[in-house]
Amino acid sequence: KEEGEGCESVVVNALKYKAEALVALERADEALQPLDDLIRLVRAGIAQCGAGTSPGSDAAQTQELQRGLSEAVCNRSLVLACLDRHAAALSSAKHALELAPHSAAAAYNHSLLLWQQGQKLEASSQWMRHRGFQQDLAACRRHHSRALQHLNGTAPAGWFW
Repeated sequence: KEEGEGCESVVVNALKYKAEALVALERADEALQPLDDLIRLVRAGIAQCGAGTSPGSDAAQTQELQRGLSEAVCNRSLVLACLDRHAAALSSAKHALELAPHSAAAAYNHSLLLWQQGQKLEASSQWMRHRGFQQDLAACRRHHSRALQHLNGTAPAGWFW
């Protein structure tokens, strides 16, 4: 490793742990700054790798930085949710999912925030798609309606799960 890479890694970890510690201490408002600094630092690393200006940069390193960026943006969305900044939290969670579409944490947090915003069918549909069920919103609505019929005892005869 180059000397600068080690230093960047230490700074990245320090910012991540500082934000986590502040949230644990119930000082979420103070956690945004280290997360924003972390996001800026990782984006700069991605730009350097993409431009080929970082020694030994390659696609795997860029992909790892992209995952780290998604994680930081995802954590930022949770901090925003703790601060009751729900629209910003949802936007941040959506961005994290766009950065890492296969991330279970990003998909879960985005679905959870959609659910908390009252967008339950969209949240369910998105989570099901992420888990490999190719259901659209209309299918979720039909299933929801049938589930309610079943719970209320008004399901059609012969209808099974």
